[in-house]
Amino acid sequence: MITVAAGILTQGGRVLICQRKRSGAFPLQWEFPGGKVESGEDVQTCLRRELHEELAIEADVGAEIMLDPVLNIWDCAAIQPILEEAGGTFTDWNGTPTHTGGNGFSTNGHLFQPVMDIIRSNR
Repeated sequence: MITVAAGILTQGGRVLICQRKRSGAFPLQWEFPGGKVESGEDVQTCLRRELHEELAIEADVGAEIMLDPVLNIWDCAAIQPILEEAGGTFTDWNGTPTHTGGNGFSTNGHLFQPVMDIIRSNR
């Protein structure tokens, strides 16, 4: 398994995405800034490093979104009510609240709709 970190930067209702280089893997595809977590690095440190390397951005990083393609009921049943009570969201990739497993999408609440729009536009 490869662990990656991605930043979803928003300002005034706009979301920052980056276009990949013409040469290399997935030429000219759009992506959120970020990259692979290196050995000995946590996700927040990775994202801070990637934002600096790719965009010369110095950032304070916190986990505000999670996308997971494979979840079991024990991964998400207990966390859903906690997230929702704190103002966050926990749904499947279709936007349906769930606690039974499958895939999962969680946000701080403010990012739910912009990210859900991006997910839906790429299906």
